[in-house]
Amino acid sequence: KALEINTNYVKAHYNYAIFLKNIFNDIAGAKKHYEKAFELNPYYSNAIFNYAILLKDDFNQPEEARKYYLKAINIDPEIKTPERDKYFGL
Repeated sequence: KALEINTNYVKAHYNYAIFLKNIFNDIAGAKKHYEKAFELNPYYSNAIFNYAILLKDDFNQPEEARKYYLKAINIDPEIKTPERDKYFGL
């Protein structure tokens, strides 16, 4: 409903991406909404980080995923952990 009212509502795109992935396993829809979220807010580190996971796990794009992980931790260093570094091949 929030996206019907305001198609530029960043947090709605982010939450809808999570919903599509987790409830319907709609990875293409989730990808689209993550992309829209960080298109609207290029500093939305959580959207960028979740997008990185989606790329690695569901689209088998580890190099592209690593790029987005690095972007997310550059914006928000608290995202970075040794486990996540290992997961993304750092």
